[in-house]
Amino acid sequence: MHFVGMMGFSVAESAISYDVPLTLVSLGVAIVVVGIGVFIVGCRGTGPATLATAGLVTGPGVAAMHYIGMYSMSLRGEFAYAPVLVVLSVLIAVVAVVAATAALWAAMTVRRLLPSLCASAIMGVAVTGMHYTGMSAMTVHLDGHASCRAVP
Repeated sequence: MHFVGMMGFSVAESAISYDVPLTLVSLGVAIVVVGIGVFIVGCRGTGPATLATAGLVTGPGVAAMHYIGMYSMSLRGEFAYAPVLVVLSVLIAVVAVVAATAALWAAMTVRRLLPSLCASAIMGVAVTGMHYTGMSAMTVHLDGHASCRAVP
């Protein structure tokens, strides 16, 4: 979802490219942190301390993946961020920790479709909210032009 969202990002009057190695690092971070979270729950069970540990690894890891992906963008200008929206996106990332924990719990304990879908939907909404809030925090200052809002 994240990279597809990033590919849909545009700025009038400037082409956007992506640093491929850094984009791959972003992908690697997501794979590793989710793998670690699933491994923790799979090996240690679904007790509260285990779920909290797995969620605290997975949630911030997904947030890190997002910001590494944003950092991989390059264009003819500079990025600036609205501090209030950045803080809001970080708060949403905290919700992603709870959502990641719920999704990990559901993956390991719930065997019915509806509860699994609900847990997955919570995590999807949290990650999507973090992505679009973080992207809306960004303003692009093109070289030789006035600043403009990015189009997430």
